[in-house]
Amino acid sequence: MKEVTYLLLIAAALTFGMPGPSSSAQGRPGANAADEFTPDEDGPSSLATPQLPAGTLARYRVTYFSSQTGVAALRSASMVSITNHNTANCTVAVDWKIGLGGVVCGTSFVLTPGATADFCTRTVPNGVTACNSTCAAPGLTNHEGSAIVGSSTIAGCDRIAVSARTVYTQTTTDSPVSAITDAKVVRISAGNTGD
Repeated sequence: MKEVTYLLLIAAALTFGMPGPSSSAQGRPGANAADEFTPDEDGPSSLATPQLPAGTLARYRVTYFSSQTGVAALRSASMVSITNHNTANCTVAVDWKIGLGGVVCGTSFVLTPGATADFCTRTVPNGVTACNSTCAAPGLTNHEGSAIVGSSTIAGCDRIAVSARTVYTQTTTDSPVSAITDAKVVRISAGNTGD
């Protein structure tokens, strides 16, 4: 019963903690459609914000991440897994971008053909996942936002597989795991398909 209550609290926090339709330009006197895009939304201005390493190109946006350590009873960390489907080595990178701000952490990794790496917002126990690339200590400890995933501009390095998840834990040891949620991964410039 505790787990169900806890998951409902997490769902409520995620649902009600974000600005709703009343924060859009439509609800403000004198607002127009041009006001609706902010630098944090998927409009053209947001595509220029990633700080990916030179020689890489933004390929995907992970629509949500959370990395919290402030409350021992409600902690979270996010991970992005990237697999190289090319026949050559590819540099892959993740930029963690806070909600209405810029990139707060960016890391990269060279993947051999067929290899997978896990990028993490902060260090977590190996039982949760073995992070191959983590934001510098102490990691992201009070952040939420989205992530940009990039890969080398070398031919074939656009063939990467990406998955993302947020793990919710309890206590300062990040144990036990309370919930795992998958994040939506969307191709840059493509938008959601409504699913």
